[in-house]
Amino acid sequence: MQYYGKLRDEEKKVDLKEEQALEMITASLKMARKDYEEAEKLLKEYFDAPGDPPRPQTDTSDSDDPPPRKK
Repeated sequence: MQYYGKLRDEEKKVDLKEEQALEMITASLKMARKDYEEAEKLLKEYFDAPGDPPRPQTDTSDSDDPPPRKK
């Protein structure tokens, strides 16, 4: 998709007209959105399955100190 904005089809090694590039970008974005939605759904099902223990919260502090040791 990165070449379509430069009006280039690198697979076919040809230059594109603006209309062709826009059509190809539109098609690529539709596929990417569909793939993203499918992956998001599967990941949510996997990580948020009922009965699973809650996931630990990650520490977002800016401290460089190591975490305290467990005894």
